[in-house]
This record gives sequence, C-alpha cells and structure tokens, in this order.
Amino acid sequence: MPDLLIPALVFVGGVADVALGTIRMLMVTSGLRWQAAVMAMAQIAVFVLAIGAVVTNLDNPFAILGYTLGWGAGTFLGMWVEERVALGFRLIQVINGDNAISVSTELRARGLRVTRMDGHGMRGTVEVAITVIPRRSLDSVRAQIMEIAPRAFITVERAERPTGGSFTEEIRARRMPWIRDRAGSI
Repeated sequence: MPDLLIPALVFVGGVADVALGTIRMLMVTSGLRWQAAVMAMAQIAVFVLAIGAVVTNLDNPFAILGYTLGWGAGTFLGMWVEERVALGFRLIQVINGDNAISVSTELRARGLRVTRMDGHGMRGTVEVAITVIPRRSLDSVRAQIMEIAPRAFITVERAERPTGGSFTEEIRARRMPWIRDRAGSI
C-alpha cells in the first residue's frame, strides 16, 4: 500500500472510533441499553482494526499522526452528532429576580410543566422555576426563557430517566404508541 493510504485509513478509523464512542455513551446515559451494546461492538471492531494498523506500521509516523488527528476529528464529529440527535432529557432551573415577571406562569402558558418555588437571593425574593424537557427542545426553551426574563439566571443539567405522574405517561406514549387504548389514554 502507498505510504499515505494507511495513515488515511487510520485517520478514518480514529474518527469512527471516537464518534461511535461518543454516541454510545449518549445511549448509555439515555437508557438505550441494546442500542448502546450494538454501538459498543461496532466501536471495538473499528478500534481493533485501526490500532492494529498503527501498531503494524510504527515505522510510519504518518500512521500515528493519522490516528491522533482522527481522535480529534472524531471528538468534534461525535459532539456534532450529539447536538443533532439530542437524546435524553434536561432539567432547566431559572432564577428570576424580577418580581414583575412570572417565568413559571409564562412557560405554563406555552405548554411546559413547571414547578415554582420562592427563594431568597442576595437582593431579596426570587422565583425559582424548574422544568424537565426533551433535550431536543433545549435551544427553543432557553430562547423562550430569555425572551420572558432576559436577566434571569439559567442552569441546565442532564436529567436521568425522569419518571412520575403524567411525565411517565408521555414518555411511554412516545416510545410505545401501540399501548394506547381506544379512548386514547394510556
């Protein structure tokens, strides 16, 4: 094989290895067990082939460089895919110090479930609004919050497998639409 073909193949292997690993971890944290297991098998097959090519060509510094560049590009690609796929859920907490605005009321009017608590901040009473949303809705909901209360403090955390109340029913309906009875309820 020409001297640059192996580094190119190793580069592609590095990209695929890390991108598959990133997607696999997203599936693990989202509770997609079988999909994560299949992704793990694909990832390890790519890893073995790529690292095998590097080890058998240690005299070719471009093979090593190709794999390291592949890891960097794979990290970028994996993050890009994560943004597009947007698996899982996010918990958004909004701390609003403007008593003239009710973030929780406005978000409820837009169809979100929100828990409201009163808190005490450095400058007095604050509203604390908490909601759990599908990850793919994060940018939209964040933009809505900034529209409602531009000076609010917002934090976002990963929410692992939220359950309880009607939230569980909605998740089940989305994952298993065939469970609905004739009246449309679960």
